[in-house]
Amino acid sequence: MIAGSNTGNPWTLTFTLRQPTTAIGFDLTDSAETGDVHFITDAGDNVTVVSCCRPTGNVVFFGFISDHPFTIFQVVSTGFGDGAAIDQVTVGLQLGSLVGPAGPQGPVGPLGPLARKGQPVLHCRVAP
Repeated sequence: MIAGSNTGNPWTLTFTLRQPTTAIGFDLTDSAETGDVHFITDAGDNVTVVSCCRPTGNVVFFGFISDHPFTIFQVVSTGFGDGAAIDQVTVGLQLGSLVGPAGPQGPVGPLGPLARKGQPVLHCRVAP
């Protein structure tokens, strides 16, 4: 998944989860070359993922555990013309509502194996 606005504007990438979570993690590549990158939740969390000014091609893993469940999170770049790649998104889901290889009480883990049968776990939208 790639986000960014190489047209010269900052960008916001919004994820909407189908279930509340308190844990998220992802790889962020080639970010914060011209500005900071922030992680914001609808539960009121606001964390700086990486501060400006990193070299081209940098890779950062970001993991976050909140005290409050959230269903929407955003990755926001304040840099102008600063594209980035987000990959390996992992969401911690509540036990007891999962269908996956470990059964209905499966462990917290990557999106694919733990998604509700036939339903996406998250939706993603990029806004300049």
